Amino acid sequence: MPRTPSTRPGGAVAAATQDYQAQVKKVAQSDVLAPIAGVVLADRIGNNGWAQSGAELFVIGQLDRFRVRAKVDELDINKIRSGQPVEINLEAFPGVVFPGVVESLSAEAQQGTFAEIDVMVAMTDLKGMPVKPNLSAKVNFVVGNVSGALTIPMNCVQYEGNTNFVNIVGPDGQITRRTIELGSSANGRIVVLDGLGAGETVLVPSQEGATPQ
Repeated sequence: MPRTPSTRPGGAVAAATQDYQAQVKKVAQSDVLAPIAGVVLADRIGNNGWAQSGAELFVIGQLDRFRVRAKVDELDINKIRSGQPVEINLEAFPGVVFPGVVESLSAEAQQGTFAEIDVMVAMTDLKGMPVKPNLSAKVNFVVGNVSGALTIPMNCVQYEGNTNFVNIVGPDGQITRRTIELGSSANGRIVVLDGLGAGETVLVPSQEGATPQ
């Protein structure tokens, strides 16, 4: 007569314990550690509660360090180098100039109407401002320093052949033409190397006459 297998409660408990320990080990192995300390900027999982292997889970950022991605025309890229100082303006903080430095230049240009190269710039001082990711920025690259430079608006300068000149208003109100030697330019102003003294008044040509500067 066949026998009915006996139930062994102890075996069921042991199996359940083993399964529990396996699940605990599995959970421990599924911990995801952030590679850097920072703040979660975006949650890619949301309310799903699960994610596929290799999927992006979170976006983490360090809000005490920021980079700016600038685009430089191919004709000007020869003036840019790693370690070069820059001045950064953020539209969210008008009037505040943030210092920075060039970190890297892209290995290739982006094609469009004009070829442009991505330049990565690191902000070196946030000036105590609550800077946030994805703000609009304008970057001015410092290509050189001229001690005690005299600058004038670029639209003051007139050209005749190879000669550069400006119109000067003298102390008596008389307007005279003055030939000048020019240097580098940036942000709408140009350096005058010779031919003009500090405090002299130059005129800006316009369609309706000239305006003292």
